[in-house]
Amino acid sequence: MTKFTLKTILSDEDLALLCTKSEPVPFVVLGSDGALCLDSATMELIAALKRFVTDNNGLGMSAVQLGVLKRIFVMRRNSGELVTIINPRGVEIKTIGMSSQESC
Repeated sequence: MTKFTLKTILSDEDLALLCTKSEPVPFVVLGSDGALCLDSATMELIAALKRFVTDNNGLGMSAVQLGVLKRIFVMRRNSGELVTIINPRGVEIKTIGMSSQESC
């Protein structure tokens, strides 16, 4: 049984949560292979995100969708593999003639 539940947007307060800046996820890089060391709460959050995506045949999900203001999300690659993204940053990409499908 998970302690995380999907956040339902029913009020302005709920909507405000989605507009609140999330906090960075602390981690330590170990060894020359760049393995990350994360605390148990973060590992539980990642497991919950992956479970929600898998159980609902989703393409991705962020922590804020579970009411957790942390900069972390999981997404499904074209191969079906789920990957975890920690502390993402937006970058500007310019392309010409690119098409894609929105799934949110």
